[in-house]
Amino acid sequence: RRFFHLFLNKISKIIVCANSIKEGLSSTVPKDKCEVVYNAVETRESFQKGASHLNSNLFTVSYMGHLSEAKGFYDLLEAAELILRERKDIRFMFAGERLDVERNVSTASSRPVDWSKVDQLMKRYPELIRLVGVVSGHEKDRFFKESDLFVFPSYAEAFPVVILEAMAAGLPLVMTPVGALPEVLTEGENGLFVPPGDVPSLKASLLALVNDPARRDRMGKNNLKKVERFSPGAMASAVGRIFHEVIARKKMDNE
Repeated sequence: RRFFHLFLNKISKIIVCANSIKEGLSSTVPKDKCEVVYNAVETRESFQKGASHLNSNLFTVSYMGHLSEAKGFYDLLEAAELILRERKDIRFMFAGERLDVERNVSTASSRPVDWSKVDQLMKRYPELIRLVGVVSGHEKDRFFKESDLFVFPSYAEAFPVVILEAMAAGLPLVMTPVGALPEVLTEGENGLFVPPGDVPSLKASLLALVNDPARRDRMGKNNLKKVERFSPGAMASAVGRIFHEVIARKKMDNE
């Protein structure tokens, strides 16, 4: 810990992607050494809603990320099962890698992975719960096109790029208030926040948006507009400004 403290204080600037991280480092690093630069995403029209090869009568709730406890995957599965007991017009689509060992450094878990429960649920609802694996390129484009609502119930994050991708797809959001998300997104305007691990709230928020197309449409349009703030150009400009400030200060110190 002492080495970490000395190392960080020898750095001219530390760039982080959330104010919550900056605050977390404040006991170790002076605040003026820490700069927040939010993550970026390239907006792509190919993400946005279009013709689907899936059954268009089904409302599609999508998730993308590690299939792990820390990402809230099991909470979402539990909420999905509760919803599907009542409704058969909603599909849950999961994209991501199955994890047998947790990789999230912010969340420790001793609960063993029981994929048999996942498999049983998929057999019970073969058309309504789909695991599509890791997607990229055109597969990712198709994934977002076929989605009506994006959900991300993670326990710990910095600033997940997948949220920006979902916004660029014009999707409304249901998410947990972790990392930068409550800093940059507004409850009711961009989506709905639910506490991590709160399955009843997760279920209720999903159904609230499923049942309110006008609200979903408004949130999706808000997200398309807001995501323009998180362009690669804006991120590059912010990082460039920090580099120029550091270089200028070094020159002054050496004169």
